[in-house]
Amino acid sequence: MAAVCRYSCHSCSSRACSACTARVERVRLYPLVRQPFLRPEEYDIPRRKARAAGLLFAFASLQYLLLEGLTASRSEGYRYAYDTVSDLGVPTTSDTSWLMNVSFCVSASSVLAAGICSASLLGRRRWVYLGAIAAYALGSVLVAVVHAGDGNAHFIGAVLAIGAGNSIALLVGTGIPTCPRWYSKGSIGLGALGFVASGLLIAGIGPVGVMERASIYTFTGWELLTAAALGMVAARSKH
Repeated sequence: MAAVCRYSCHSCSSRACSACTARVERVRLYPLVRQPFLRPEEYDIPRRKARAAGLLFAFASLQYLLLEGLTASRSEGYRYAYDTVSDLGVPTTSDTSWLMNVSFCVSASSVLAAGICSASLLGRRRWVYLGAIAAYALGSVLVAVVHAGDGNAHFIGAVLAIGAGNSIALLVGTGIPTCPRWYSKGSIGLGALGFVASGLLIAGIGPVGVMERASIYTFTGWELLTAAALGMVAARSKH
């Protein structure tokens, strides 16, 4: 008597034939494919919000770099490699120190508004994202209001702004399954690099100005990267 296939194929031997095995594997996988593990609508954003968020992120980054450079150029003896960004906001450093403090506040408000506009892209992680955005905004305002050397609030603000900024890059890079691979890798890379630079800064390795800026510029770079990605989303959006 011919042996019966354990996969109920009566035309094959006791060892399952390849066709029968493939058919059973498809049946096993079908329920998994049908389950809504990923709902695209959870990671969607209207065109106007995508455009607004992109413009706000780009503005936050560019105005920061512009006003930092302008303030540094007006500060006699200031050295990018060895002096911190916070030094530019101290009134005794330069007559244009107020520009740097205004820049911190503008960055805080712009990123906060951009975060609110783009939160829907994070799906269920949106509240974690908004929490990190709020921490960045609070830190930036503290850095602007309390100058370096005036109290612990300035240090706390710097830690919040730098830490939250790089956390945002990592969170977004790992939290949007529908985003392009180049954007995901770029966000994760920038966030990781920012934390490495922060660690070197805390450990006192390398010029303080270089390490601090490396941990800050990773977020400004992420803002520009995100602005470009959101611009593409807005261009392709149908609503």
